[in-house]
Amino acid sequence: MKQNNEPPMDRDALLRQAQQALADSAATDAPMDTNPSLLVKAIAAIFWLLAKIRFVVLRPFVWFGYVFSGRNPVFRFLKKAGVWLAFEPDKQKPDEVNFSARRLGINGSWLSAVLLAIYFSITAAYFYGTQFEELVYTTGKQEIEAGEQYQFTGCTSLPCSTQADNGKYYKIEASHFLPALYYPEEDVFANIPQQDGACLAKGYGFYFRNLRSLYKYFQWYQKVYDVSCRSYTEAEKQLAIGTGQISAVSE
Repeated sequence: MKQNNEPPMDRDALLRQAQQALADSAATDAPMDTNPSLLVKAIAAIFWLLAKIRFVVLRPFVWFGYVFSGRNPVFRFLKKAGVWLAFEPDKQKPDEVNFSARRLGINGSWLSAVLLAIYFSITAAYFYGTQFEELVYTTGKQEIEAGEQYQFTGCTSLPCSTQADNGKYYKIEASHFLPALYYPEEDVFANIPQQDGACLAKGYGFYFRNLRSLYKYFQWYQKVYDVSCRSYTEAEKQLAIGTGQISAVSE
């Protein structure tokens, strides 16, 4: 009978050998350096920059493509409106439409009439709904566009300063449509004194004293279409400063 002369292996020793072998294998498989090199970073940055440039360059074309595509509801509406305005169905091919000058003339005429009526209605409502008439102590006037647009400053009380709460700016503007038809240079601007004067001004437009700075910044001045003015003396000015009144201005 054959006898085994090898000494028996210790179980703990075998376990330690196995763990050491696993540790050696993990150390061999581990990467030496996980950080990318400078060259790799530079190449990645260049590709990122090119992608951004491509996005910026192509974005307007993508936007235009969407605007004039069937996915845009506004474009679909305009397309249908254009077909309704100037195209008629083909009698032989119901799925197709043909341009019709007669249809364009008829539909265009009454559509223009409706739009003009709406426009004049809005302007008339604004003109008559914002009428005002007030006494203004004028301090000067300025021509902005000859025959078309002028401006003058004044106050609704004395003492007068355009920087104070009673200071105001007014605009005189030509109007070539109803409800107001006038020529500002002859009808209004010429009647305003260059120096101090008292004027009864008639005009239209919204004005909120608390928003005076906003009106001045955007030049949303009230428009004057009629004035009746006269100069006033230094004595009258001193009297007005004390009493807040001035003699009536004849219309």
